[in-house]
Amino acid sequence: MKILITGGAGFVGTNMVVALHKEGFDLVAIDSLSRHGTEKNLDYLKAQVPNLDFRRSEIEDIPSIIYRERPALVNHFAAQVAVTSSLASPLRDFKINAEASFHIARAAADVGAEIIYTSTNKVFGDNVNKFPIEEFETRYDFGGDRNQRGVDEGVSIDANHHTPYGVSKLVGELYVREFGGIANRCSCMYGPNQFGIVDQGWLSHIAFNKHMGRPTVIYGNGKQVRDILHVNDVTNLFIRQAKTLLGKSKDIRGEVYNVGGGFENTISLLELCKMWGVEPTFEGWRPADQKVFYCDISKAKEVFGWEPRVDMQDGINELFEWTRSSVNGSPKVLKANNELEVRNLIDPSLESNFQAVYEKLSRQANRKSPRLVTTAGTHFEASAETAQDGRSFIQLPHSNRIYEGDWGYQTNSMGEGGQRIGQYSKALDEWATHTTKS
Repeated sequence: MKILITGGAGFVGTNMVVALHKEGFDLVAIDSLSRHGTEKNLDYLKAQVPNLDFRRSEIEDIPSIIYRERPALVNHFAAQVAVTSSLASPLRDFKINAEASFHIARAAADVGAEIIYTSTNKVFGDNVNKFPIEEFETRYDFGGDRNQRGVDEGVSIDANHHTPYGVSKLVGELYVREFGGIANRCSCMYGPNQFGIVDQGWLSHIAFNKHMGRPTVIYGNGKQVRDILHVNDVTNLFIRQAKTLLGKSKDIRGEVYNVGGGFENTISLLELCKMWGVEPTFEGWRPADQKVFYCDISKAKEVFGWEPRVDMQDGINELFEWTRSSVNGSPKVLKANNELEVRNLIDPSLESNFQAVYEKLSRQANRKSPRLVTTAGTHFEASAETAQDGRSFIQLPHSNRIYEGDWGYQTNSMGEGGQRIGQYSKALDEWATHTTKS
C-alpha cells in the first residue's frame, strides 16, 4: 500500500518516512529541500531507506504527483512554519499553507486517498490567553478548570489575533477536513533530525545555539510554557491514524485532534535554559504569543489508544546529544589565507563550496582580499567592496553555482535564475536575520 509524504525531508517527515518504512509501506517522499537541514535529512533517509522514491519538487507541483501516483494515503507535512516569515510575507505564507493545502486535499479526494494534515496550536489564536493564568517563579500555568488539563479541541478558533501563520494553517486544516481528511493541531515536537529556528523547533534552536556558541534571545520573560512531544510519539500516533483510516475500522474522517505531550510533559523556556546552562537575553513579546499552551490529549488517547511514551528528560537529553554530534567537526570560524571568514558554519561538507567561492572572487576581484561572511551556514554573500567595480556574488545553499549581481531584495538583474533566485535569497536573508538575532 502506497503512502505519499509531503515535506518528506523535514523534521517530522524524515522520521515518519523511516517509521512507515519499518511498517512495510511503499513510500513516495516529496520535498523542495529549500529549508536548512533537509539535505542532511535526505542523506540520512537514503541510508535508512535505500530504495526510497524521493522527488524534489515545489509544493505547487504536488497535486500532479498525487494524480499520477494515486496513493492510498497522503501525510501532508509541507508548510511555511514561521510566524515572523508570515508577518513579513503573508501572501507567500497563504499560498503555501492555505492555497497549496487546498489543492493537495482536493487531489487526494479526487483519487480516493485519505489525508492526514499537520496543523498547529496557533489556530486558537489569542483565545488561549483569555484563560485564567497563574504566574510562578519560572513559569506560567493555566488557572481554573484548565489547570493541568489544558486546551481541548472544543476551544474556539474564532479570534482576532491568529497571526497570518495561524490563519493560513487554519484555512488549510479546514479544507483538509472538508475533503474528508483529519487534522492534528500540534504543540511543540522535538527530537533527532530537527534543525530548529527561532520561530519553530525552539528546543532544537536553543540546543544549536548552545553547541555553536551563539547567543539565545527570549521574546517575553521566558516563563512561557509549552508541552513537548518526542517525534517517536508523534510518528506512533500518525501511524495509528493511518491504519485506522486505511482499515476503515472507525469513521474518523473530518476529525481534528490536539497533539502534544500534555501537562506531564510541560517545560518553560527559563527551565530549559537552566537545564542546558544557557544564559539568554530578553526582548519584547511577539504578536499573539501564548503565555501557556499545553494540550488536552484525551481525545487522541480515547480514539487511538495512544499516549506519550518517551520520558521528557530522556528525550531532551537525546536532542541535546544529537545536536552536539551534528555540530561536531563544524568550525565556527574558517579562514582561508586570512582572507575568507565564515561564521556559524553548520555543515562541514560546505567547506569546499566556500573555498570555490573564495577562488572565484579572487580571480574576478580587482584586489586580493575578498571578505565573505555567512550567517548560520545557510547563505553567504560578498559585499560590494569585494570588487572595485561594485560587483557582488551569491552562492545558493547546497549548490556550487555562483551568481553575480546586485545583492538585495530587488534581484531580477541577477542573471541566470533571475527572479526565482531573488525570492529565494530574500527568504534566506530574512531567516538568517532572525537566526543571528536569536
